[in-house]
Amino acid sequence: MNSGVGSRAKLDLYYHFLALIQQQPHSQLFLSYFQEIYEGFLDLFLPEILQYRSPQYLNNLSAFCEVMRDSGLKELSDTAFVGAFENLDVQRTAVKFYVGDVAGALASLNVKLKTLEVNSGESTHDTFLLVLDRLQQAGITIPDQLEQIKAMWDAMAGGISVDSVWIPLVEKGQAESGLITATIQPLKVEVELRRREATRDLIFFNNHPMGNSDLLYYQAVDVVSVAKGLLKSKMGGKAPFFRVMFGFPDTEYFYTGESFGLGMCLAALSQMEKVTIQRTQHATLKNCVITGGVDVKGKVRGISELSLPAKIEAFYYSPFHTFVHPEVNAIVFNKTSS
Repeated sequence: MNSGVGSRAKLDLYYHFLALIQQQPHSQLFLSYFQEIYEGFLDLFLPEILQYRSPQYLNNLSAFCEVMRDSGLKELSDTAFVGAFENLDVQRTAVKFYVGDVAGALASLNVKLKTLEVNSGESTHDTFLLVLDRLQQAGITIPDQLEQIKAMWDAMAGGISVDSVWIPLVEKGQAESGLITATIQPLKVEVELRRREATRDLIFFNNHPMGNSDLLYYQAVDVVSVAKGLLKSKMGGKAPFFRVMFGFPDTEYFYTGESFGLGMCLAALSQMEKVTIQRTQHATLKNCVITGGVDVKGKVRGISELSLPAKIEAFYYSPFHTFVHPEVNAIVFNKTSS
């Protein structure tokens, strides 16, 4: 954990370590281990780290805490950790709604709803809104957890965006360690027009020092070239030069590779249109997760088959509705009916 891995990978390391201990008899013999790690373990119980995990994964985290308590670790009852356990409970309920397990989600809240007919063709979000509506009709007070889930769902996957796109990512170095976990992050693009006398585009990435030999730099150059080519066809002339800034919210740890080239291109095009023709002609749906590379001719390239399963898993346990991927990466998957 001290070798530069990201927070999600750290939680996975704790998870696998505690899973090994849980298989052993006499858990109280491991109290000294628990006393050493519990604080760093619970510090990772944050919404952005607990997101995109399976219900079983989250249940096991709760079970690990019970084992630690049963072994004699009294610190877990400290009020300082109330927020951590609340975050875990919210995510455990949310992910059940994301995958369509309405009965399981309501049971975790101790909420009983007698009549609820769910159309198999409805999205999980529509089903969630139906639950809220039925609770109000029944005169049942909406639990705070459901209010939090609604706000989170709306913020992440509601409406459209002209400056960002959701990308499934694997942290750098995870493939080499054999421990691969994916996350989904909003890639934001800021575009500014350069002066008339400018002779080239300026391309930056907020949390990655790009060099001319870097894989990400080549992808960014290709993306800007493709977006400008599409813009040029709409403007009927030569496209101007731009200052383009790409970036993810997490600036402490960066991601790299070609798998978010398609998302970069779509978001860049939307912003270029906004600053040149002064109107929005294209935007991305916020309930879509987009992955894939782009070459200099605009052709979509496939992504690594090694990281693909982790990305699909993260999407499945997310509030997003659609997974957009290169055609070459054949996937048989239907979130609504699964």
